[in-house]
Amino acid sequence: MAKIVLGLGVSHSPQLSFPAEKWADLGRADQTSPHLIDGEGRHISYQELLKRADPRIASEEMSVDVFKSKFERLQKGVAAVSGALKEHKVDILVVVGDDQEELIHHDNMPPLMIYWGDTIPSQPRIFKENVFPTVRMAAWAYGTEETSYPVASKLAKHLIEDLMEQGIDVAYGKYVKEGMGMGHAFAFMYGRIFNGAVLPIVPVLVNTYFPPNQPSPKRCYQYGQALRRAIESWNEDARVAVIGSGGLSHFVVDEALDRRILAAFEKRDTKALFGLPLPLLNSGNSEARNWIVAAGTAEHLQFELIDYVAAYRSPAGTGGGWSFGRWR
Repeated sequence: MAKIVLGLGVSHSPQLSFPAEKWADLGRADQTSPHLIDGEGRHISYQELLKRADPRIASEEMSVDVFKSKFERLQKGVAAVSGALKEHKVDILVVVGDDQEELIHHDNMPPLMIYWGDTIPSQPRIFKENVFPTVRMAAWAYGTEETSYPVASKLAKHLIEDLMEQGIDVAYGKYVKEGMGMGHAFAFMYGRIFNGAVLPIVPVLVNTYFPPNQPSPKRCYQYGQALRRAIESWNEDARVAVIGSGGLSHFVVDEALDRRILAAFEKRDTKALFGLPLPLLNSGNSEARNWIVAAGTAEHLQFELIDYVAAYRSPAGTGGGWSFGRWR
């Protein structure tokens, strides 16, 4: 029978792969971003955010030396997540990620979906065409060639069937339209995590980003639990890991929210997770849902934080709460 041997959580932001000396350029790009939300989950302009910002951010967080120090920590975090896959001799990686109009669009936006084709294509142009020009410097982290990667399609099909038996009405995808490819939440595995050793994956897509059908934190955790039951019922000898891709807070750093989520993982405090305010789980913050699914899948394992880096890139407090963790 299949066995879940490891759970992981990793941020996948371009900032992790963007030269520290140029982080301020990312901050300047944030000045026109429509994706900024405040500490109550309301959309806010950069200028209004700047007025409210803690002066400490401008005085203590904006030097190139600070950027470089935090960049080094980010690289160590990525390396630790990558190393854990090798250490635990993982055969298949279940990747829980969201799609931001890369593969899925608003003609049909399921809250939960599993892809079970034999391969999944990578189209680097999708990332390059849909980001600010400044961010393209980090495009290498999401793949540089048009290619296809293996999917653990037998496990994926089994998960769909078993989830349906459990009462989870999960959507599926088996084919990708010409010219389309996986989203950056999944492509990041190949650019930064697999380190040249490609594992077959099961792409588990969660609509974290787009109202009105984003699953609640409770539903995400329950979905993770159901995934665990389905994985462990698969009649194949496989060492399986699950990874939540994305998050935590961005594009405005919310250290309080991030610490709240990470503490809940450490304490196995599902009440705290289920009580997360939904208005705060929008924009980039919404990707915490991917970690929550992973937490449900790996609930039999103990969470430990590898690192949390509050990576500010503008005096207004934009940036991200980039996080790395494992359940083992």
